[in-house]
Amino acid sequence: MLKITGLDKLTKELDDVQKALSSLDGQITEIEYDPKNINSVNEAIKKMEQAIDKKVLPYKNNALIRDLVKEMKASYAKQIRAKK
Repeated sequence: MLKITGLDKLTKELDDVQKALSSLDGQITEIEYDPKNINSVNEAIKKMEQAIDKKVLPYKNNALIRDLVKEMKASYAKQIRAKK
């Protein structure tokens, strides 16, 4: 007989991912910035990252969420930088 263990941990991690994604659904924050001013752009990115971090704070120890958040932040930062 084969015994599989660790499913409880995986199930909890996946439940947390679902909750984290739900918390990020919709408007995360509202930012205003001058796309021609690098300091303004950097502040906008910082504000966006802080807003995301605040929403997923309860799940900060979940590696799956950390990876998703990293990609999400990179995508939003790219969008902020691309606005001219």
